[in-house]
Amino acid sequence: MRGARETWSDLQFSPRAEFQSVWADHNVRHNGEYGMEIHAPFEIDNSQNRELQAIAFFHADDGYGDPVPTSAEGFQTTAGDLCTWEYFTPPYQITIYRDFRLFLPYRTIPCGHGVLWRLKFYVVLREEYLDETGLAKSDWQQFMLT
Repeated sequence: MRGARETWSDLQFSPRAEFQSVWADHNVRHNGEYGMEIHAPFEIDNSQNRELQAIAFFHADDGYGDPVPTSAEGFQTTAGDLCTWEYFTPPYQITIYRDFRLFLPYRTIPCGHGVLWRLKFYVVLREEYLDETGLAKSDWQQFMLT
């Protein structure tokens, strides 16, 4: 049973989102740059005409899971950690994005030549500047980069 403070209208019209799956294609060229393209299909309800953000956060996949620091302007959180994002505005009460895409240029990832890096990322749907949990959070996606 839901909490006593929630009313039927709260339950019926609260924003909800759910990822179908998330994956990445590597060595993709976008505007003349090589990088990775993240595919994040999802459904979002009760967010019609609200500006939202899909954002991917990157972490080391080394047992510690620290965020990946970067100095790449336009691809960092306020703390200087690697991320990529796009804004979107759902046009309908129930909107399905079959292949929402985010792009991360390889130049933004601080790794040396010939070094194998194990990384992971997850995608969050949120209103800008809210916490990292947002409306929905994908599962971790792991990848290796040399």
